Amino acid sequence: MFIRLGSIVKDYNNSGQGKAALQEYDACNGKAFILCIVTSLMCRVHEKISQAGELCYMDASASFEQLNTSITLLYTSCTVGALPLGMFITSDELETTLKKAIGLLKTILPEYAFFRRSPLVGLVIFLTDDSSAERKALELCWPKGVRLLCTFHVLQAFWRWLHDPKHKIKKEDQAFIMEKMKKILYERRQFWAHSFRVGLPICGNHTNNYIERSFGILKDIIFARTQAAAHKHPGHLRIAKHFLCPGWKGVDTNFINKTGVRNEFSVQSTRKDDLFYIVNSEIGTCTCPVGVSGAPCKHQGAVAMKYHIAILNFIPSLTPQDRMVYAYVTLEEVKADYQSDNPQLRTALDKFADRYHSAKSKSIPRLTSFLYDINCDLDPAAHVKSGSMICVQVESVKR
Repeated sequence: MFIRLGSIVKDYNNSGQGKAALQEYDACNGKAFILCIVTSLMCRVHEKISQAGELCYMDASASFEQLNTSITLLYTSCTVGALPLGMFITSDELETTLKKAIGLLKTILPEYAFFRRSPLVGLVIFLTDDSSAERKALELCWPKGVRLLCTFHVLQAFWRWLHDPKHKIKKEDQAFIMEKMKKILYERRQFWAHSFRVGLPICGNHTNNYIERSFGILKDIIFARTQAAAHKHPGHLRIAKHFLCPGWKGVDTNFINKTGVRNEFSVQSTRKDDLFYIVNSEIGTCTCPVGVSGAPCKHQGAVAMKYHIAILNFIPSLTPQDRMVYAYVTLEEVKADYQSDNPQLRTALDKFADRYHSAKSKSIPRLTSFLYDINCDLDPAAHVKSGSMICVQVESVKR
């Protein structure tokens, strides 16, 4: 098996589609199985997306196949959602194995990894579950990174352990033990409490549910695992056209003014007339309790609307340069697919190119109409004539 896998890794490294590193399993010498992968898409995220140097969600999951290997994913998040930074597959989740896996991963990361911070330095923040093996491995491999706990999983994980029958915890003792656990957690509050995260570029993200959703895709789609229940959705969830954060319309634009500092604006509070917040449109922050960590807030939205300027947290304010960056990240994958040996896909893309050039040769309005029709065909919700939209903030979409 490892001979075949080694051959596949060699071919992948020669393909130009990414890099992989393999450590074969050797029980006699105590070597765990490790396979690290950094795709070309991941490299482009490292190169172009600034959040790749700020925040990383890291989590592991198993039960994918009969060998029960563990898959660990590293993701970041930005305006368009979650984007991958790297992954590795291991035969276990021991600290020594994870340390070796991260070390192998660093050897195949591009030199501009983590938005030019370099593979050796790593990111500013790592958000993980309360796994001591993961956290110690990260501390050893990227000591400059701040390691925070996913607040959603801290008490939840212990609650599941407490109620697991195999641990034989008496029912009458569970509440008492849970209270003791809360006191212990309070002593470790610097890792999970939101109040200790002020000033860190977490952009309003306190859980690693982006990565949980990615594992759902891996198990339910890529690994074709039969779902326990089928869910039917009567409608389609759409991101509101204006902003990801509701409430910006309630801000009085007459009390939004430029300050003496470049890219900074003074915005009056909607609750206290004598309270003003400062919005920095360049880095996408606000001094209000919501926007201080870099999360979208109504004050940023109001500034973007009044002055028609780009702010990082709002999709409609993407500049042409932003669109070029995200197009570069995604369209290179289409190019690779076109160059593969799939005749049906190549034929479809050729037909699209012919129609695109035909419409462009006639007039720009004709080309615009052509692209608009394609968008309507791809988006089922575009045909809905009435009904209220559902406003969605990306950070609140958990699963």
